[in-house]
Amino acid sequence: MTKRTITTKQQHRAKALLYPAVLLMLSACGGSDSSEARIDYGPLHGQQASVPGDPAANLIPVNGNTTGLLQQLDASRDPESGGLNPALYLLPTRSPASLPEHQWQPQGIPEHLSPATLGGEGAGFYALHGDTRNSDEVIAVAAPTPQLNWIAETHLLSYEGGVFDRQSNVYVVPVDPVESVYLYSLDGQSGERRWSLPGTRIGQGGAPLILPRTLGADDDVIYVGSYEYLTAISQSGEVLWDVATGLTAPEGAGHIDTHNFGVNYHSELDAVVALMADGHLVVHDRQTGAPMAEPFSLPGAPTLPMAYQTDYSQLEPFVHGGLSRLFSDTATFFDVLTMVLGGGYEVANYFSIDPNTGRMLIGATAPDEADGVTDGYSAYGALFAVTLDATGQARIEWRRDFEGGTAATPTLSLDGSRVYTADATDQLLAIDANSGELLWSQPTGSGQVVGSVAVSREGGEIFASTAIDIIKFVEMGDCAGNGTTCGEPVWVANLSDTFDTSLLQQATPQAQVYQQVFKPAFEAFYHAIGASDFTFTPYTGNMVLAGITGNGVVAQVGFGYLNTQGRVMPLQISQVLLDRETGEIRAATPGVEESVSVMATAPNGNLYMSNSALRRVLNLGILRAVGHQTNNPMLKVVGSETIGGIAQFAQPDGRHWQLANEIVAVATGRMDNLIDSTASHSSEAVSMEIARFKVLLKQYQDTLTLAHQAGEVSDSEVEERVSLLDTLMALEEGNLQANRPLLDGLSLQQ
Repeated sequence: MTKRTITTKQQHRAKALLYPAVLLMLSACGGSDSSEARIDYGPLHGQQASVPGDPAANLIPVNGNTTGLLQQLDASRDPESGGLNPALYLLPTRSPASLPEHQWQPQGIPEHLSPATLGGEGAGFYALHGDTRNSDEVIAVAAPTPQLNWIAETHLLSYEGGVFDRQSNVYVVPVDPVESVYLYSLDGQSGERRWSLPGTRIGQGGAPLILPRTLGADDDVIYVGSYEYLTAISQSGEVLWDVATGLTAPEGAGHIDTHNFGVNYHSELDAVVALMADGHLVVHDRQTGAPMAEPFSLPGAPTLPMAYQTDYSQLEPFVHGGLSRLFSDTATFFDVLTMVLGGGYEVANYFSIDPNTGRMLIGATAPDEADGVTDGYSAYGALFAVTLDATGQARIEWRRDFEGGTAATPTLSLDGSRVYTADATDQLLAIDANSGELLWSQPTGSGQVVGSVAVSREGGEIFASTAIDIIKFVEMGDCAGNGTTCGEPVWVANLSDTFDTSLLQQATPQAQVYQQVFKPAFEAFYHAIGASDFTFTPYTGNMVLAGITGNGVVAQVGFGYLNTQGRVMPLQISQVLLDRETGEIRAATPGVEESVSVMATAPNGNLYMSNSALRRVLNLGILRAVGHQTNNPMLKVVGSETIGGIAQFAQPDGRHWQLANEIVAVATGRMDNLIDSTASHSSEAVSMEIARFKVLLKQYQDTLTLAHQAGEVSDSEVEERVSLLDTLMALEEGNLQANRPLLDGLSLQQ
């Protein structure tokens, strides 16, 4: 095996050392009792979050005017610099004139009965990838024709994104922030800051976990972590517990070396679990915060740092202004870039926990010696199945190695029998969760799967995202029975229709800028770094992993060009809603900034994107570097600086009725499916499906309130529909058919 050469400045950092915990007795009077649990509380324990004096201090209203915001933020629009107004090169986002009906309909009810736990199926994202098994699927219906309403906390950067409580408030953790904050809570409707927990902690940045305080409770608890602490906070900002993990960061370690990928839930032990970039796993009691066992360390070794064609950190001076508003140390950006591309770390992804068995699936690296060369690095990726005993002690159940690593977070099927992940080339993998046996592999046809594979609870449907495409497959054990062909995708999304690229074939300002500005500048850069065959070719493609909603598949699409690794380097972006049945675009909405996070959909149906530019920052650096090299005053300052924060995409006032009717259409399809399936399924399965149906009714009720506040419906219309909702909320197996006509009365007029 050929030994790879390290070409970046990044060096292997040693695993963190465990430190002896300073143990405090947990007792009502503060006395000592050796039978009591010992907990090393952190400085936030018992504290109250800070409430801002001006909740809207870092909030930018957009109200759909994305071009106006980009113009405002782009210094090169100034004619004295030569003038490159973004309006001259931005392509219009194309969306159907009227919203097409969603073609997909549910067929049958899943036979598997999921356990009744705190970490069940979510109305919206309550964990990094939606739920504990990483499905990237929500019950909620996505806003069908949204606009970008606002961007909140524009100075924060989160690569994992936000999650939501039951009121659709947003909780997000920044990476290496300029403001000393551990956790933000934002009002999901207005974008204003509700509160924040002060004090930056090493390794913070992973997505929080949100669970009901107890099963059936009316309030939620937020669980968040760094490398050295895990913390539980109420919705009002009261710190319920703040406890040391038993880890301490090595001297000189950075935020990404010690990165906590987010907290997950182990229902069998009622424990919260966190995974670190160096392979450490910590398990704490959910109610008290007490560590259940010493931190566990996976046996893998870091991968070799990425062998870039160029040292992208040399672009830092050209993008310093933007990055310095987001990071305390701008070098963190390039550490994140390395992690996202899969190099230099033992773990580069979140993990899944099966709510049925408690089995944890972790994508990491194999031990150093597994590749045949003992050099402190691993050339192999590995999928680990890890179990916890009653005391929280971890044990590796099985390990499956594959050459080249993975950029995909493992996703479990609803019943926990299969885990879906991907290798470093172009293979989608299905693995037996009990044994680690490879069940099937399938080439994507468009390169490596990135992020997490979205896996629906029904129909065996699998949605894989690559650096350019979104592809629908069905479980290979089910495909022939579903009337589809095994070994072939059901569809590849038609993303090319997102932007009006016909303008580049005409005598337009867009064509002129692309041919006379972008093409020579990017070709000059890539040729200078040795990519002599690079040709600047405009391209439309996928930006981030897809998410499954009640009314389709949501995704982010970028338009720019393909780099030498076949990735889309965006110059503009849009959010799209795809038909789950056909892959065609139902609606497209222009955005401002790209994301490498998730399509985080809240219980209210809004999309809250975590602005986290990587590729666009490199584009800015390249153009500006060429500007300085050629002494071009316009290129020296071209493009809007990196915009952080959380961007809300929601139905504007005047169109809430459309979301309400979309919910009714989805609910009607589920009701009809329930009626058709009742006779052939158990009462328990039917009851679970009715519970899902009632989640849609709750979303409809909240949307109806917004429509009323916006003057879209009258008082009497609201009263009529609330009466129908009250009857439907009492739905049970015996009255499905009788109550079916009530759904027709919920529709709203435009």
